Amino acid sequence: MLANSLMPEGDGLWVDEADEISVMVSPLGLFVGWNDSFARLPGPAVRRFGDVRHVPRGQESELLAETIAEVGRRRRAALIQCRHCGEMTPPGLISDRCCVGCQSDVHGIRP
Repeated sequence: MLANSLMPEGDGLWVDEADEISVMVSPLGLFVGWNDSFARLPGPAVRRFGDVRHVPRGQESELLAETIAEVGRRRRAALIQCRHCGEMTPPGLISDRCCVGCQSDVHGIRP
């Protein structure tokens, strides 16, 4: 995990420095996905994986780097631009092309 620039987050979860890619360790192997819960709000974000890929147990060393790269490409392709701030945001926290931060700032909506 460290060789792939992942840091332990706790309870089997590893994340990259930008908190864009998450890897969950399980008895079945690894589950790699992108973080679909980014928000510029106070408090902890609820983690939700987008576009999850499975790396079977025993194949981690040969497939993890490639899987992380694939998930990163798919994440970038899924981003949506907020119509207020222009930030590229994962689709899981965007409504009417308005990110969660702007829903709060512009519309007074709290998730």
